[in-house]
Amino acid sequence: MSILSNNSMWMNALLEEFCIDDTLTTSVHIVMHFLLKAVPEWTKFIVLQKQRKCHFRMPLCYEEWITNYLDTDFFIHFRMIKSTYFKLTTAIGKELTVKKYRGGFEIIPLEKEILITLWYLAKGETLVSISDRFNVSVSKAFYITMKIIKVICSLMPIYIKWPNAEDCEQIANDFQQRCNYPDVIGAIDGCHITCKIPKEQHDSYQDRKFCHSITLQGVCISSRLFTNISVGYPGSVHDARILRESDLGKICETNCFNLFYGRYHLVGDSAYPLRSWLITPYRNTGIMPLQRKHNYAHSVTRVVIENTFGMLKGRWRILNFVNVYTIEKAIDIITACCILHNFCLLTCDIYEVDVTSSEHDSCDTYIGRRDREGARKRDLISQTL
Repeated sequence: MSILSNNSMWMNALLEEFCIDDTLTTSVHIVMHFLLKAVPEWTKFIVLQKQRKCHFRMPLCYEEWITNYLDTDFFIHFRMIKSTYFKLTTAIGKELTVKKYRGGFEIIPLEKEILITLWYLAKGETLVSISDRFNVSVSKAFYITMKIIKVICSLMPIYIKWPNAEDCEQIANDFQQRCNYPDVIGAIDGCHITCKIPKEQHDSYQDRKFCHSITLQGVCISSRLFTNISVGYPGSVHDARILRESDLGKICETNCFNLFYGRYHLVGDSAYPLRSWLITPYRNTGIMPLQRKHNYAHSVTRVVIENTFGMLKGRWRILNFVNVYTIEKAIDIITACCILHNFCLLTCDIYEVDVTSSEHDSCDTYIGRRDREGARKRDLISQTL
């Protein structure tokens, strides 16, 4: 009797495994009964162990968050107000094709997918806790977040772009009024994003704080919008090399007129080389009062990039530690956060954060070739301050 009972359990498990309906004909049951005799006992045990189990989830209607939450409460959880969320949903929806329901599991609405992704980026929680909160499986939560992040990355040419000649004039005027430093169209610096790195690459990605990180090189304007980013270099790589090998550095070394129109420049710290399009401070070794005054004005101008990095990390908490299993996915996450940073600022969704000190202290001074034209330009700026 126990053998028949075990076989009955095995047959039901096998039918469930192959998604066969319980209302089968007698002949099908007879065939299955004879098939059971040829199957080893250990195989039956494995299939029984693989039976689908219904995981309990708290009932959750995501529409309630959108409809009933105040803007302040919505912002606390998703790091943007509801009007910005609706605009983001529209922008992402244009890049995705709507799937028709053809049976099986119910399709998750795009609005909910974006909420899941924003929660992941804003909180930095594990996918296990996110799946429990949003009533989806862990694998589905991972698939959704990576899909939406990829779509956000595809929007980079729209939301992170270099200013044209007319915009450069306006940006330079803004810097002049705020910092009294002429012809600046951006501040450049690098920021270390701590990430989970494969063991075989630990040495390459170890920064000076003995953490494993990926470097984000960013250029921003006075309104703290990114105009250029470069993500992916290991934390052990010097800022000057990252700039030299980035797309921005290659264009500037070959034909910088297309970006700076023979007049404008960036400001960067002493880790970068002095160029006509990149002004760095004087070395603090026996400098004159005029040069010291220049360094102060230069520092006040350059601090905007440090504030921007602080705002970026404050809004998207996942950047405190990106815990994914591949470097490529970590790069996508960092890039998506930069794009969302610009998207929020362009929709006047401001996130204020106090930045007391720079997390990326570039104490490695550049010791390579210095550009004569850059030195002459810096001296002229010092005399006009």
